[in-house]
Amino acid sequence: MIEFSQPNTHKGFHVGHLRNAALGDSLCRIFRYNGYEVVAANYFGDVGTHIAKCLWYFLNHCDESPPDELRGEWLGELYTKSVQLLETWKARKRNKHRLRSVICFAGRNKHWRRKIRS
Repeated sequence: MIEFSQPNTHKGFHVGHLRNAALGDSLCRIFRYNGYEVVAANYFGDVGTHIAKCLWYFLNHCDESPPDELRGEWLGELYTKSVQLLETWKARKRNKHRLRSVICFAGRNKHWRRKIRS
């Protein structure tokens, strides 16, 4: 299995992602050409700490509604703000349990899905 590309769903696709996609695809082709069985994996998932941090910031520090357009850029801004806020040890320690809860229950909680989509 060769995993490659995995762009962040909350940021723009850039030349580094393109490089990784081309490199991963090339490696798959080279291995297949040489007789190996290859499984190419490319995840565009929305599960991970970047999503949890974004949701944590949205649920705890954001009073605005999601915009009708450019939601990806808006989510990227929320992610950046969450990382900046969590950089301080005090904030990280104080909110650690909340962040862990968001990671564990993000996919199961209809409240945040409704709030994000509205």
